[in-house]
Amino acid sequence: MHDEKTMRSSDTSAVHQEWNYLRNFV
Repeated sequence: MHDEKTMRSSDTSAVHQEWNYLRNFV
């Protein structure tokens, strides 16, 4: 089942994107 890994990867990517967005704000 590669779905779990894909989902995990997507979550990590989203988190990173959010962090970058917040960092740009500061």
